[in-house]
Amino acid sequence: MGGENINPEISVVVPVFNEEDNIVAFVNRLTPVLKEIGTYEVIFAMDPGNDRTEEILIIVSTGNPNIKYLKLSRRFGQPAATMAGIYYSVGRYVVVI
Repeated sequence: MGGENINPEISVVVPVFNEEDNIVAFVNRLTPVLKEIGTYEVIFAMDPGNDRTEEILIIVSTGNPNIKYLKLSRRFGQPAATMAGIYYSVGRYVVVI
């Protein structure tokens, strides 16, 4: 969990499971809005699935240091993924999507 912003204004936590078709479009729509707000981080908290979600998260997080992802060791479910993302967030404000 590295990144450009040590103290971002806002952290957005996004629990994901089998979301390979949605991540790129989501990031492309979300990041311009967050840039207008100020400093930010997006934390994808991923329950392991059976699609390419992790591969896509690696690509988008490599291209933008403000995007991070956590991979849970097994399928814990959306509430646990959400809590993990909140735990690792460092923003002044935290939003869960």
